[in-house]
Amino acid sequence: MHHNIELVPASGAGDFVVRATTQLYGSPEGCWLAQLTDTKEIDSLFSRAQADLAAGMTIEQTALGVFLDALIRQRVEIAMWYADEWQQLPTVCDFNEALRRIESALTEGSGEIYLMVTPPQNE
Repeated sequence: MHHNIELVPASGAGDFVVRATTQLYGSPEGCWLAQLTDTKEIDSLFSRAQADLAAGMTIEQTALGVFLDALIRQRVEIAMWYADEWQQLPTVCDFNEALRRIESALTEGSGEIYLMVTPPQNE
């Protein structure tokens, strides 16, 4: 994992995360929450990626891109949402498509990401 990102069990991450993971996956068991070790706020990773993209970096070069790549290589499902809007997340199975959508949201929109990334079934 990225040096200042830790994964903590969703089951112990508070009522909000437990409610979201229960609705998304049926239970928080086996689900993990990414958080920064210093601030605990993962949204700063997305804000930093916005600034890095504006400065000319590619999404793959940002800390967010590196982090997501590490997760995808472990073949885990990733859910991203803002506030309490986790219902009906669009799903993609292709990591490059996921990065394209994330980059688009960070450069052309509000920076809010609504996406479920699942590992391809045939690999």
